[in-house]
Amino acid sequence: MVAGIPGTGIGGIFYLMSAFCMPLREMTKLVRGKSNLMRWKFIVMQLGLASGIVMGFWITGWILAMVIPQKAHVFFIITSNGKILKITPFITAITVLFTVLLSVELLRFFVPKPHSR
Repeated sequence: MVAGIPGTGIGGIFYLMSAFCMPLREMTKLVRGKSNLMRWKFIVMQLGLASGIVMGFWITGWILAMVIPQKAHVFFIITSNGKILKITPFITAITVLFTVLLSVELLRFFVPKPHSR
């Protein structure tokens, strides 16, 4: 097992997807008249955090590409244009996330809800 960049797992991808989808959901609330300024401040803060995380991923890959000597590239996954991080791990994490979310949503139809008091 190889340790990756923190935040690129299923939890990190879920957070990023949620943060970037927040404005879309809030727009529907805005149209319905259920939005307010406090909610938009929170959304802007979350978008800033998510953007910082994505920039951190990019900067980490850029620094690693500069630091790792050309002879050491045999031990790392490097694309032909010199990028260290391939898109495959991100696609895999997103696929796993969607599979988990789809499974939970499907189970919701088959597992009865407990009766509340």
